[in-house]
Amino acid sequence: MSVLAKEDILARIESRSILIRPFDPKSVGPASIDLRLGRRFEVDVTDNQPVIDLSNPRTNRVRRPIYRRKGQKFILYPGKLVRGMTQERVGLPNDLVGQLGGRSGLARIGLMVELASRIDPGFNAHITLELANHGDRAIAIQPGVRVAALMFHELSRGTEAYKGAYQGITRPEGTRIGLELRREARTKERKRST
Repeated sequence: MSVLAKEDILARIESRSILIRPFDPKSVGPASIDLRLGRRFEVDVTDNQPVIDLSNPRTNRVRRPIYRRKGQKFILYPGKLVRGMTQERVGLPNDLVGQLGGRSGLARIGLMVELASRIDPGFNAHITLELANHGDRAIAIQPGVRVAALMFHELSRGTEAYKGAYQGITRPEGTRIGLELRREARTKERKRST
């Protein structure tokens, strides 16, 4: 598996093999493309339950969407987590896998971009980002700031496209693991009863 260089990234974007919308050619570095923070956020609202039970999605935390206009800041307090998303919609062909990483300049002030770093072949959506403040002071973040870098790895051959739960999303998404666990439990139950 090789990593695409700047020239290959630009050629793939020009040929529409890789979709980045909106696209700024200045965001492409030697081996990655920077992605910016979008305007939509989602926070968990405390629901007096001390445990998030992944096997029962109904007992999980209540989520509240937040929107920031251009120039408006979002204050992220120490020890808190918020879901944001990339401003860019990203679409990958079936022969590439993406690897997303946070920016070290943000980590140095305590702002960690926690994410599922693999972007599967065939994925086409805005990418949900988990932003956590590990510092001791609140951090003011605003839409448009470069928060992550996306690298592209060529696969040995094309494969089937991603068909997961997060395909096509346009707003930050919380976990869907509880739904997966319930589906697996039903499948096991059906197998036992047959």
